[in-house]
Amino acid sequence: MKRFTAFTFALLLLTVACNQEPVGNTATKPKELNDPELTISGVPKTVNSGESFDVTISSKSTGAISLTVSQASVAIADKKSETEYRISVMSNEDISVKITVSQEEMKKEGFAAASAKATFKVIGSGLVSVPGPNDAVSGTAVNFVEAEGEVVSPERGLYQGYEIRSDTPPISAADVRAKIKTGHTLWLLEFYLTDYMNGSIYNSELDRMQTYFDAIREGGAKAIVRFAYRDNTADKPEEPEVN
Repeated sequence: MKRFTAFTFALLLLTVACNQEPVGNTATKPKELNDPELTISGVPKTVNSGESFDVTISSKSTGAISLTVSQASVAIADKKSETEYRISVMSNEDISVKITVSQEEMKKEGFAAASAKATFKVIGSGLVSVPGPNDAVSGTAVNFVEAEGEVVSPERGLYQGYEIRSDTPPISAADVRAKIKTGHTLWLLEFYLTDYMNGSIYNSELDRMQTYFDAIREGGAKAIVRFAYRDNTADKPEEPEVN
């Protein structure tokens, strides 16, 4: 009887021990993180194209902050500090832009990850932008006709030399156009100032020079301009007087 009682008592102790949870493996409920109360301020309702504005971000947490805009081709966000951004906008048409601010979780501080959003409208400038390959363009269609014969370059190639002295006759736009037909799109205008080596150039001479430039422009050509006091050194060298 004593042996049965001892066996029963031992079995009872074993059952109680098996039903107890280990002290070292006690489950604990995760600590709930707090809202950092992330906010963004300074966002206007509307902003004109070409303007900019500053936004300020506030939060109780020190977690890393990032800011993005929904229309990267319209709005650019420049970071001024950890909590300040400058938003610059440019658009030819009215468009809405969304700003999204995100902040990382900071478990050490007890704050959860958070995000904040704000929207503003860009008032377009109305200017027509350069169209892309798939853009529909409104306006007047222009049909170009293929040119016949050679097409000369307006800035290189053969040039027509022309020495200009006090008694040289002027050229006309018709003279320039005639030379273009022969492939001469450049004129080398060499002005000789021999008569003005010992004095100032008269205004009348400057006006005469201008007539050559006007003829070149009207005729559709370009000029290489050079100035000299004389075209040879056969005579005694003479230095012009400098006033």
